[in-house]
Amino acid sequence: IKGFSWGFSEHYEGASLSGNNQIPINGRAQDYEFDLDPWTRENLITIARVLYDNVGFIHGAINENARHTVGEGIIPISDADDAGIALDHDDYWATWCDIPELTQQWDFRKVLEITSKGVDVDGVVGFLLTETATGYPQIQAIPAHRIKSPPGDESFTDGVKLNAVGRPVAYSIRSVGLEGWTYKIIPASSFVLVADVDRFGGVISPSALTPAIINMRDKKDILTYEKLGVKIGSALGIKLKTAQASQ
Repeated sequence: IKGFSWGFSEHYEGASLSGNNQIPINGRAQDYEFDLDPWTRENLITIARVLYDNVGFIHGAINENARHTVGEGIIPISDADDAGIALDHDDYWATWCDIPELTQQWDFRKVLEITSKGVDVDGVVGFLLTETATGYPQIQAIPAHRIKSPPGDESFTDGVKLNAVGRPVAYSIRSVGLEGWTYKIIPASSFVLVADVDRFGGVISPSALTPAIINMRDKKDILTYEKLGVKIGSALGIKLKTAQASQ
């Protein structure tokens, strides 16, 4: 085949190693779903949550990002021509913001803050659009680890079903009950996925901590071992003896 080569082009130095001691990068260019497979995503979620809960500056940075991003929350203002109708719209939004989610534990500003943290740590947060028994609109938060494909259903990719052009048409939500895992299929029209995807072709995104996870784990390990060494040194008394006195 014209132009085909089993080696790397000498023109692009970045495609080759700079020396024998440089660690090669394994992998190849492929579709997003193969880079971020379900096992990899779930493992990243687990590690990122542990780092967020145990590493102070990571915890603080993500919380500060959420605080400054959300601020006072989303406050739309009605554009209705009729002043009375506009006031009704604004009042309705303010009332809904007090009880927007199904468990009625948080107001809408707090929901946005937790969502910001969830996207940074987990990569995605889902929301089921639902309602109360009386028809009052509500949202139900779905954590990232619950967005999972039904076992054996190859029409879903990591909890998301795409049509022929790559548009999400349904989501699979996993729950645990008395009979084990159950999976509920939600049409895309009733579900909102909040994600910060980096590449075209991606729907589910990894934790924002992903590029730093290796170094953060190493630093945490090193600090743990250094602290242990200091504690051992402080707890033990050591006496050195020689065969004869030094001159």
